[in-house]
Amino acid sequence: ANGNLTSIKDGKGNTTSYTYDGFGNLLSSQSPDKGLTKYSYDVDGNVIQLTRANNIVTTYTYDALGRQTKAQTGTQVHAWVYDNCTNGKGRLCGTSDGTS
Repeated sequence: ANGNLTSIKDGKGNTTSYTYDGFGNLLSSQSPDKGLTKYSYDVDGNVIQLTRANNIVTTYTYDALGRQTKAQTGTQVHAWVYDNCTNGKGRLCGTSDGTS
């Protein structure tokens, strides 16, 4: 497990377990209350997809600097814009929250 947490038990004896890839990225978590959650990554180690136990999928996109630019779950889209405002070099300049 390369030093990563593989499981934890709460006071009621419920166990949550975790699996990782060779780079230490979390691949899945399994808990009694949330079920199985799976994570996928791009080559830079950014989470690009999260799949919940109820098969709800959230996808994430990033710019060339690794900054998150979009998160989408179904038709719900959250977007972030950088660098296009006055003195905005490297800064978050706008957000949007809506449906696509």
